[in-house]
Amino acid sequence: MRVNSRRLLVGAVALVLTLPFARADKWTDFTPRLRRSTSMIADTLNHRVILFGGTNQSLSSEWFNDVWEMPLDGPRTYAWHQLNPAGAAPAGRGMAPVAYDPVHQQMFVFGGQNPSGQYGDVWSLGLVSGSEVWQQLAPSGTPPPVRLGAFVVYAPSRNALVVFGGLGSAWYNDLWLLNLDSLVWHQLTPSGSVPGARFCGASFFHAPTGRMLIFGGMGVGTTHNDLWALDLTPGNERWSQLNPGGAVPSRRGEFAYGYDEVGQRLFVFSGWDSDGGLYDDSYVLTVSNLVWTMLQPSGYIPIARRNSTGVYDHYGSNLVVFGGDLGGDHYLDGTSLLEVGRDELNALGSAPAR
Repeated sequence: MRVNSRRLLVGAVALVLTLPFARADKWTDFTPRLRRSTSMIADTLNHRVILFGGTNQSLSSEWFNDVWEMPLDGPRTYAWHQLNPAGAAPAGRGMAPVAYDPVHQQMFVFGGQNPSGQYGDVWSLGLVSGSEVWQQLAPSGTPPPVRLGAFVVYAPSRNALVVFGGLGSAWYNDLWLLNLDSLVWHQLTPSGSVPGARFCGASFFHAPTGRMLIFGGMGVGTTHNDLWALDLTPGNERWSQLNPGGAVPSRRGEFAYGYDEVGQRLFVFSGWDSDGGLYDDSYVLTVSNLVWTMLQPSGYIPIARRNSTGVYDHYGSNLVVFGGDLGGDHYLDGTSLLEVGRDELNALGSAPAR
């Protein structure tokens, strides 16, 4: 049978015109979008920063659950790349504290909030590069009440998450431990005076002394600039207030911070309190001799802000700061680096910790 080639051509054109386009026009972000209350860790095993979540609630009511990485080694061409971990992801949220476990190469996410309410769930993000995967943990035991902005660290000495304080249906100053071997929650009752209830301050694990340290945060009708240490010796947990010298930062919460494990130094930038407003100053606490120093960096000073997040980049000796807000619907999406010379820091002192 003879085929009419003209009829075939016309039919093919008609078929193509009735099908949807193979791809639509689309914008692609090359940096996390405007947001505050994100969560970040320095993934030291893979030489990168990992960022999770956040919100631009007052701007367009978005609550993010995306994951981004920023490589830290190689040429100084820092750039964000979005990751697409396998597995079901946590609901979008802000003020969800995270902790880094380099032993098992994972990041933990605890709690946070979005318009659906506050959370008390625990998630693990496996950080094998190129094979990142989300997993929701299902601990037994009595869990902490739901909350946001808690102080959370990973304690390798006990292979556990340690959770202090936060804000939920009440202001909390309770202490919880999630044993990661048995996946059981335990409420701890340390001896000593207990820090006042608070949320959105700094916390880190101090390996040389096996202690969790916390600084500052938002409290009941006030903000804090006090420093506390929690001895995590099993069965002998104890709180003690530390009394650092030097130029102690003013009271503040919702600031960016990063802890230098090698140099044993805590870096603090920005934040706010109800009396002093927003801050754009920078401080370093030398933990070995408990002395605060106010830094006087040159170059462009990032705008004063709150609800930004930070990590310390050991490879480049930088405090990496991302995002935040100025109040209302004024959100930020920039990434800034506070470059701190190692020689300058070494001159700050190395006396034993108290």
